[in-house]
Amino acid sequence: MILSKLVRGSRMPDPVVDVPAGRPVPHVSLRHGEGPDPAARLYAGPHGLSWADGLRPGDRLRGVLWARWTTVPGGGPAGAGGVHPGRQVHAMRNLLCRVCACRVGADARGLLFLVPAVRGPVEGLLTVDPPVCVPCAGRIAGPDPSAWTALRVPVPDGYGVVGGIHRPGPAGTVVPVAGRQAVMVPFGDLRAPWTVAAAMIRTLRGATRTSLAREARTRSPRAGPREGSIPFG
Repeated sequence: MILSKLVRGSRMPDPVVDVPAGRPVPHVSLRHGEGPDPAARLYAGPHGLSWADGLRPGDRLRGVLWARWTTVPGGGPAGAGGVHPGRQVHAMRNLLCRVCACRVGADARGLLFLVPAVRGPVEGLLTVDPPVCVPCAGRIAGPDPSAWTALRVPVPDGYGVVGGIHRPGPAGTVVPVAGRQAVMVPFGDLRAPWTVAAAMIRTLRGATRTSLAREARTRSPRAGPREGSIPFG
């Protein structure tokens, strides 16, 4: 199963999820039948975006409005690809495994992150991928671990979001600034209150390289079981 998007500087690839036959669907990936909530309507308030029917718990993260997507109860087969905005931010905010949603255990070096192979420096990389537990990291890498870089990160700082920027239109309406193009917006940016976010970004500070073979030998226990509920979809 492949679920890795890495960001450095201003580059943000589109989310891609590949779930080979016989492998479990990652927690953050889209399921068949999920998509943008057809009942959700944006409203332009005096200080930024809101939802026309009011805010629910989890609709905002550090001043940024989050996209509303439908959720298939109990899970289901993988969809056509992509990441569910609600489950991505839930896992990234709470530092849950992006595959099984367990609370990822940390050792003295920090949490485990798995990113596409990086040849240069790893300090300060930006990623939209939540951390991963050691067993699930092995499942992601599959037969070719050389295609991945495993990192232990003590301080995965919140950087910002990936989303669409909007501007106010007449009578409280909302107009997309750049069509459907998604851009990176740091937390605290002047554009943040006018952004509908689809993914949270973290900065991997203090990152050190490791290997999946080493992690398997010195495997740290999971910090807790899979969470049974998702606060928003």
